[in-house]
Parts: sequence; structure tokens; C-alpha cells
Amino acid sequence: MNQDTLPMRQVGEALAFSRIDLDGSELSVSPLAAGVLSETFLLCAGEENWVLKLYRIRLRDEILGDADPRMRAASRLLSIPPFFSKSKDRIEAFQQCTDLELPRILGEGVLSDGSWFTLMTKSPGLPWAPSIEQTARPNDLSTELGGLLRQLHHAELPHNHAWAKQINWADEYEALCHTFVDHFPSMIIREESQRASLRLRMDAILNEFRNCDPGPTVLCHGDFGGENILVDRSASLTGLVDFQLSCLAPEAMDFRWIEQFHAGAFLGAYGWDSKREAEARWLGTFFQMIWEGLIIVSVQRYSNFQIGALTWEQARKRLNGLLDKLQVEPQHYLQRSR
Repeated sequence: MNQDTLPMRQVGEALAFSRIDLDGSELSVSPLAAGVLSETFLLCAGEENWVLKLYRIRLRDEILGDADPRMRAASRLLSIPPFFSKSKDRIEAFQQCTDLELPRILGEGVLSDGSWFTLMTKSPGLPWAPSIEQTARPNDLSTELGGLLRQLHHAELPHNHAWAKQINWADEYEALCHTFVDHFPSMIIREESQRASLRLRMDAILNEFRNCDPGPTVLCHGDFGGENILVDRSASLTGLVDFQLSCLAPEAMDFRWIEQFHAGAFLGAYGWDSKREAEARWLGTFFQMIWEGLIIVSVQRYSNFQIGALTWEQARKRLNGLLDKLQVEPQHYLQRSR
């Protein structure tokens, strides 16, 4: 992306909205990441650094205006900031539970062109590469991450979400999954006859979920893993970023990237019964499937971003791979998934 194609107007608006005064310093803007739902930029002025996230779709407007009311129900369960909740409130609740410095939200809202943004401080460290070869002390880091997640899950639930304490998550996820199946595009379900077959597969998986204990309802990070974990060059934990999928859910929602960790060390530090490691891994895959379904349906229904055939094929394979892994009783997950 060259300077002419950088979104300088949106950057200027976001800084003004957040009351950031450059005080005469020259501003540089560099792209950090680009996805189908958002773009992320690094802003530098003098010794100050910020991270700006610009969202490609107006998710709140699109979902609330959806003809299928079940999609509006999805926004209650997966209340993605900044569209259905405030990132600032979520991160401040997490920060009360840990000494690890989390990013501070400087501003979030809607720009003049209707697009949404989040501006935050830049956290120190480099994105963690979740592989044994690139991690100097994988067991120690997994232990540290399990302990951190335990701390974060003590965050106080928002007062306006008391409903989540009594919710039947199995019923809610069943409705959500059926909604996804009904709306998966032809790039995912190539023949309409496959939709009924997929619904049966999903029902079998949901029955297994009902036999699991995903834990109490907590405020989850939603994307606890991979590049959202920041480390220094000795693989010591320095930060945690990207709270845009944070939501109220069973605690196992944050096990979705458990395959990246040394599961025994991670779960032990978290306080999960070691005899239930297979169940924890199965539940992590289940919640990965939930988010994959939401992304597929949201992109297909709400995004103007052009998705190539190869990308859709990759999404189809990812979804089918997750479904295949889940069609196994949780207690036998380890034997079948290795």
C-alpha cells in the first residue's frame, strides 16, 4: 500500500475524534494487517505510537437491519466491540485483573463516512509465533498464558448482561449453528442437498456439546492465541492485544487456540482438571467452528469486499476440517485428532 492509497482522511478524523494533538510532529502511517472485516495501521508521531483499526463493514447496521431476526440474536451472544459493546469497557474490566499492561482505548466510534474505527495505544513486544522451534521456553510460556487467562476470567461481568448468568448456552449455540447452516453461501455448500446433510452433522456435534461442561459464564477474550500474544525476543510475555472478539461465554470459549500451546501446562496453570484435557481440546475446536461460521455468514451477507474463489475454498476446507474433528466423542478427541 503506497502513500496515495493510505486512508489519511479517516486517520485524521480518528485522531481528532480521540483528541490526539500531534503538536507539530510529522505523522507516519504504515499498514499492519488487512482482512475481510478490517484493516489495521500503525501511526507514529515523534515518540508516540498508536494502532488504528478501520472496519470494512458496518456490522451493527447490517445485522440490526437483517431480515432474519436470528442474526440479531447472534449479536447478543457474540457482542463484538465496537459494534455491540465498548472495547474500552471490556479492556478496562480485564485490566483490573492483571498486572500485564493491556492496550488503552483512546477513541472508538463512527467516522463521517459511516465507517467504524478503534484507536488504541501500541503494546510492546512482537507477535508470538506458536511453534516449538521459534519459542525458547514453550512450557513456561504456556504456563504463563494459562495463569493469565485465569486472571482475565475473573473480570467483572457487565451489569447490563445479567441474563448471561442464567443462559442455556447449548440451546443458544444450537439456534446459532442452524442459522449459519441456513445462510451458508453456495461457495461453502455447493449443492442444496448438502445443506440437510450438514444440518444433521451439526446436530450430532451439538448433542456432544450438551454432554460437555464448558465451564461458567465469564468475560472471554475471544481470540486468545497466535499473533494476539506479544513476547520479547526471549519469549517472555509482554502483552495481549485484539479484544475485538471479546464476549460473554463459557470459559472454554478461550480454549479455541489450545492446539498452539502445550495443553497440559496451559490447562494446569488455568486450573482445568488434567483428566479433561481431551474435552478442553474438543471444546476449543467447537468454539473455533462457531467463529468460523459467523465470519463466513457475515462476509457473505454484509461485506462488499471481493472474495476470490480460492479464499472461499480455503474457508470451506477449514469449516469441514473442524466439523470432521468434532464428529468424535469429546473423551476420545485426543486419540482421533493426533
